[in-house]
Amino acid sequence: MDHSYAVLGLGRFGRTVAKALFEAGKDVMIVDKDEEIISECSSSATYAIVADLSDEREIKQIGLESADVVLIGMGQDIASSILCTILAKEAGVKRVIAKVGSERMGDILLRVGCDRVIFPEKETGRRTAHSLIGTGFMDYYSISDKTCMIKMTPKKEWIGKTVRQLDLRNTYHLNIAAVAKGEDFDHLVDPEMVMTPETVLLVICEKKEISRFR
Repeated sequence: MDHSYAVLGLGRFGRTVAKALFEAGKDVMIVDKDEEIISECSSSATYAIVADLSDEREIKQIGLESADVVLIGMGQDIASSILCTILAKEAGVKRVIAKVGSERMGDILLRVGCDRVIFPEKETGRRTAHSLIGTGFMDYYSISDKTCMIKMTPKKEWIGKTVRQLDLRNTYHLNIAAVAKGEDFDHLVDPEMVMTPETVLLVICEKKEISRFR
């Protein structure tokens, strides 16, 4: 059975994960207190909700019970992250994953019921390890036990072809979440964009598929 996802907090992490999951055909609910951010991201989600994630009453009204997986992206807001974790578990959510800003925050969230925490410094170490063992990727980010994000340059045989021509979703079972633009990423990927040796992609895929395009 396919999973449905709720992404709470739309910083760079939350936006990127939500968009990639939605483009992979997943059922995705996004929630943030900033109405402008929700408006910008609504086209990359099944449901887009404006709610204060520090308010218990508002959290209970967004329908977390419909999600199989909740991703909490408020790495610097421990109070809201704790509240969202507790309420998600009370709603019967099977898996709660949270981005945390410190090991202490991670310990606290695990104690109140979070199933997994993502601590940037540790994730950097894991990504470095992957680069050292020769994956050929520029960066690697684990989203869950089965899913990952990869920062990479195009394979040699992709050069000179457009995104539409490559049809990467069907050929390699991956989705392009964004294309690097300097230090930032452009989430609006033009299907007519031609791959060059300088192109830098952020893609999402299942970990079991990595060997297909390594």
